[in-house]
Amino acid sequence: METIVPLISGGQTGPLGITHLPRFWLKMRAHAVGALPDGYRHGNGGSDENLLTTFGIDADAFTAFIASDAPDYFACEAWIRQNATDLSDETIRGFNEFLVTFDMPDPRLSEWTARFGLPRGNYKAVMLNQLDDWDGMHELLRAGVASTPLVPLIGSDVAGPLGVFHLPRLWLKHRLHGVGRLAVGVGLVLGQTELLQDGLRQHGSEAGEKIHPRESRCIDSLRDVEPAVAAKYLIGRFAGERDRRGLAHLGE
Repeated sequence: METIVPLISGGQTGPLGITHLPRFWLKMRAHAVGALPDGYRHGNGGSDENLLTTFGIDADAFTAFIASDAPDYFACEAWIRQNATDLSDETIRGFNEFLVTFDMPDPRLSEWTARFGLPRGNYKAVMLNQLDDWDGMHELLRAGVASTPLVPLIGSDVAGPLGVFHLPRLWLKHRLHGVGRLAVGVGLVLGQTELLQDGLRQHGSEAGEKIHPRESRCIDSLRDVEPAVAAKYLIGRFAGERDRRGLAHLGE
């Protein structure tokens, strides 16, 4: 069976407001049908086990539910609401804060910063895990061993090291489109390239030296994309943590 790279960021939430839960659901669903790539956790250790432990979710019961019901995400959240022992606002806030601020430890920190060509320093585990997912997706598409249409599961509120919201999703949509695997109904939005380039020029003095070559090549590769519909983008920048208050709104 074709593998499914779990592209949903660990920093994203569903209606219940728990970070990592959408990613955990996707990993467990993929594992249940034999489609999770080797090397990904599926309930034991890491953020998966931390989530189960924090909210008082029985791992065996959850695994059995996923295998027997094959739930969509909304059904998964409904099951969590019924079976978790602690879904207090305080517990959710504490878990979310820990997950999104957790620094990737060595040796993986050193290995992955070298692998992705990033400067030495501290990086959030969520960020490096995203880069690992995207790299895996890139290799899968480059291998060309499957033809199933795919939904671009990277959210528009996700950025790479450059700090540009939507750029990872934009890259993925065009990569999928380029090999004929973009799911029907997913649009290639007009002005994506132009708006991103304008935003980068506006923030050139701050973002220029932070542009990673891989993302620069991504922007350059999209210069000739045929535009179709207008869009709005949020151009962010990194100063350690992303400065959300410093976002510039481009377009309507």
